[in-house]
Amino acid sequence: MAKISETKPTLEDIKDDLASRIKEYFQRTNEYFNEKDCEEGQENIRIPSSDNLDVHQFPIGRDIQVYYEYAFEARMPRGCSIENWGNEDGFKKLEEFVVRPIEVEDIPASGSLENMIERVNARYALDNGGRLSIKHIALLAGMTEKSARNAIHADGGNRLEGAATDKSDTFVENHEAKCWLKGRRSFRETIFSEFDKQQPESLSHAEISKYISEIVHFQYGDEHGEDYVARAAKQLGWENGEERLFAIMKNTSAIRPTDCEALANLIKVDAAWFTEQVMRALFPRQMELSLKSALSKKHQVDEGNNGGLNHEAN
Repeated sequence: MAKISETKPTLEDIKDDLASRIKEYFQRTNEYFNEKDCEEGQENIRIPSSDNLDVHQFPIGRDIQVYYEYAFEARMPRGCSIENWGNEDGFKKLEEFVVRPIEVEDIPASGSLENMIERVNARYALDNGGRLSIKHIALLAGMTEKSARNAIHADGGNRLEGAATDKSDTFVENHEAKCWLKGRRSFRETIFSEFDKQQPESLSHAEISKYISEIVHFQYGDEHGEDYVARAAKQLGWENGEERLFAIMKNTSAIRPTDCEALANLIKVDAAWFTEQVMRALFPRQMELSLKSALSKKHQVDEGNNGGLNHEAN
C-alpha cells in the first residue's frame, strides 16, 4: 500500500517540480520540432526558453498557490465557493499534464505534484458531496491506505461505515466519510472565507476577480434586478466595456496592466494598492525581481550614507 509522505512539500517544492516537468517537455518537444528538421523555406518553430522558468505564465501553473493551499492548508481563496473556486479549467489541464505526461526518463513517476493533485481531488470530493475512495480518505486523515482500509473492519467508533466495493476500488459515501474523518486528529475541515468591509492587505490571483465581482455587485446592483455589470461598465468608458468587465470578473488573467487604475476607481479602492495586487498576480517573477532590485539599490544608498557619516566622523 502507498504510504503518505511524512514531510509536507513547500510551495517552492511544488513550483520546482512543475518547472522541471515543463522544461523536460520543452526539451523533448524540441527534439521533434527543432530547426534542423525544418524544410528549406519554412520558418523555424520557436520553443520557449526554459531558463529561469516562471510557472505562473502558463495556465497549468497560474493558480498553483490556490491548489497548494486547498490541498495542504485546507483553505479556499476568499470569495470562492466549491461550485466556483477559481481556475478549474487550469487545474484540469495541470492534472492532464502530470497524470499523462510526455515520456521522459528524468521525471519521476510520482512526486510532490502528484501528491498535491491527489489531495485536491480528495478534498474536492469531500466538499462537493461525492463518494470518496480509500486513498482519498487516507490522504485526508493523514494515514496509510492500509490503515484506512483496516478501519472498514474495525470495531466501535473507529469503524468506517458505508463502504462499498466496485470493480476498481472501494468507495465510501460522503456523509459516512465526513463523520469518520471528523474523529481523526489529523483531519482538517475546509475553511471558506469571505471578504470583509475593510480593504484586504493582499489578494491572490484567484481572489482578485472575486473581489472585483463582489464589490461591483454591491455598489452597482439594486433591488430592481437591472444589469449591474452594464451599469458599472458605463463608468469605465471602455470599448466593449461590458464584455471586458464580465471577463475580468470571471478571470483575473483578463486584466491588462493599463486597466488597473480605471478598475480601482470603479470599485473605489486605492489605485496603487490595487495595481500592486494585479501585477503580483499576473507577473510574480518579474515583481519579485523588481523588488530585489529596489532593495539592492536601497542597500547601496544606505551603505553610501553610512560611509559618508563615518568619513565625517573621522
